[in-house]
Amino acid sequence: MGTVPNISAEAQKLHTSSLMFDTHIDTATHLLWRNPDFATRLDVGHVDIPCLREGGVDVAFFAVWINDETSDLDAMRLTLREIDAIHRTIDANPDDLALALNAEDVVLARSEGKIAVLISIEGGRGVDEDLGILRTFYRVGVRSITLAWGAATGWIDSHNEERHGGLTDFGRGVVAEMQ
Repeated sequence: MGTVPNISAEAQKLHTSSLMFDTHIDTATHLLWRNPDFATRLDVGHVDIPCLREGGVDVAFFAVWINDETSDLDAMRLTLREIDAIHRTIDANPDDLALALNAEDVVLARSEGKIAVLISIEGGRGVDEDLGILRTFYRVGVRSITLAWGAATGWIDSHNEERHGGLTDFGRGVVAEMQ
């Protein structure tokens, strides 16, 4: 870690009095494949509970990421496995972490001195062009999905690849379902 810069009292007060969100933490893959003790300072991975506490993070979006070369069916399976790893991490650290499914859960977690964890998915390939799978992801706690990551899918373009001119009809159905 580098040197921490001097922070004014006013900035520190603002930081500690605000609800602090980290809206994208690449940690689900790390949790799945390494199964670390998340309550201890880790020398690998992007984050751990001590780092979240030191940063004053109240709410953390744990991102599930699947690489673009994975088939859609395998992407769905890996997505579920990473979601399970997030749940197991929360369950193993009940004094520090709480699953948040809505704004009330975020407020409750903070009042209990816990970090609210929201589950997000980076790229919608795991949806496998099936709204039933999307609804199932919601039921297991997913509250945020970035529709595309690196490559286009059968239903949405990405910043790297344009196939459809944006969203297909199914892609519009995904957005409608998510709303």
